[in-house]
Amino acid sequence: MLRSSTLITALLVTLPASAQDVPEPPREAFDLAAAIADGPPLTAARAAELAVESAPSLERARALNRAAEAQVSQARAAMLPRLELNASYQHVDGFPDGQISLGGDPAALDAARMLAGTVSDPAARALWLGSIESQSGGASIVIPRDRISFSARLTWPVSDFFFAVLPAVDAAEAGVRAREREQEAAAAGVRRSAREAYYTLARARGALAVTQEAGRQARAQLAQVEAGVRAGYLTEADRLMAESRVAEIDQAATSAQAGVEMADAGLRALLGQSGDVPYGVVLDEVPEAVAADEEAALAARPELAALRAALTAQRAAARVEDARGYPHVAVFAGGMVANPSPYQIPPQQVFTPSWELGAALTWAPNDTLSAFHRGEQLGAEQAAVEAQIEQLERMVRLEVSQAASQARAARQGIEAARVAEQAALAAYEARLSQVRAGEATTAELFAAEGQLNRARLATLDAEVSLRIAATRVAYAAGAL
Repeated sequence: MLRSSTLITALLVTLPASAQDVPEPPREAFDLAAAIADGPPLTAARAAELAVESAPSLERARALNRAAEAQVSQARAAMLPRLELNASYQHVDGFPDGQISLGGDPAALDAARMLAGTVSDPAARALWLGSIESQSGGASIVIPRDRISFSARLTWPVSDFFFAVLPAVDAAEAGVRAREREQEAAAAGVRRSAREAYYTLARARGALAVTQEAGRQARAQLAQVEAGVRAGYLTEADRLMAESRVAEIDQAATSAQAGVEMADAGLRALLGQSGDVPYGVVLDEVPEAVAADEEAALAARPELAALRAALTAQRAAARVEDARGYPHVAVFAGGMVANPSPYQIPPQQVFTPSWELGAALTWAPNDTLSAFHRGEQLGAEQAAVEAQIEQLERMVRLEVSQAASQARAARQGIEAARVAEQAALAAYEARLSQVRAGEATTAELFAAEGQLNRARLATLDAEVSLRIAATRVAYAAGAL
């Protein structure tokens, strides 16, 4: 096949231009940039914005951020004194007359009178009987059956405020910072994915455009071969080979079309959109070289900032757990209006106000033991986060170094691709001039045009590679 293809090329080159059946006049090479821009216009920056607006992962990060902010408000609410309000109504029963007598038992008093009557001394008997009569005439205490009370009590935990409440607020605020950094990290990841998907679509559309142009050239060459067969310069086998080349290119175009559809579907999935026509790709300006500083990246990466904030939150939470094992000191003040008052003896069926002011010291040894073991658990979790931070720092350093190397290689590659494209363009223009002067065949022109298209595709690929590398450098440096 190689020898036959060489023969076809040789015959087409040696045929004089006037003897060939040229199907179409020479034309300028197709515009690759215009070919990939055909369709709904979209830029890489706009794709990143749309992806951030519609990403479910970012919506989840925003919801978690709102939850963390609510935890801060909850922690700060514990700084206020605790107010307890109580209103109660009670009905007391269980005795027939609703009162308690302060006098002696009637039967016992009768027995005492009989015994006192046996005393012979009149003075002693009179004294004893008088004592007995005083007991029989005692007062009684009325017990109200209905009791109503209204009370309010204000308690402020003095020790917990300093050892538990304030650290809890610090932990909640650190949690908010961690969630905010996680949201930034998620947004940066979405932007990077959207840009890479956009540039993948650019490559796919470029490959399809060049393949379609190659198909046009192959069909034009097939027409020339058929003309050569009719003129007797070429054989039927040459025509079959030309038809085979057209079929191969059509198959490659079908595969390239599927690649465009897949790349466009992947991009639309990130953007949360649908559509049948692939996006038109418009490449942005070639980015300037970005200096990759590892130390600056370690300070700017939101993932690391999120882990550091989470570590701060864990340390504050550990102080809160330690405070659970301390003795607790609280001060309180309260007031009550009750009918009858429980502090008044004998009780009276009237509303009586009262107030209280005091301090309380409580300590539970079991809480101290539990707090100790809980502190060991939190200490191990902190060590795990510290190890995770160290691991991520190493990954960031490696990522920065690799992205910088890729960017340097891509920048060198685009310069070489541009030089090759300029050379191919010069060769095509020279061949076009020769065809117009009748000094070269259209087959040679098509070959030069194919070389130019491949050079343009290589330049497009190099430009895409440079933009992807720049995107990764910006992401690695925490600047995306």
